[in-house]
Amino acid sequence: MRTLQRERRQYDVIACRAGRTVLVECKRWSGHRPRLSALKRAIEQHKERCAFYQTLTGREAVAVVVTLIEEEIKTYEGVPVVPVLKLNSFIAEMENGTYG
Repeated sequence: MRTLQRERRQYDVIACRAGRTVLVECKRWSGHRPRLSALKRAIEQHKERCAFYQTLTGREAVAVVVTLIEEEIKTYEGVPVVPVLKLNSFIAEMENGTYG
């Protein structure tokens, strides 16, 4: 059995501010828009990485997926899907408590 310290996960961005931690997964597919199932699978994997982070650090973390273009879903399993051009407004909404 492996210990948590030996397991690894990759995070694109870890942002901490005012006691809140946000773990960001950035997604960009080349060519045609990805199938919805690929985006959902990426979100499920990111949720697992966030759970690992929380177990390892003991700190609660918010999972967010940032995409290059606006996708057909805005959220999946509680994880926001935010197009990069709307990231600033999303962060502002998180900070002032109007998101979620």
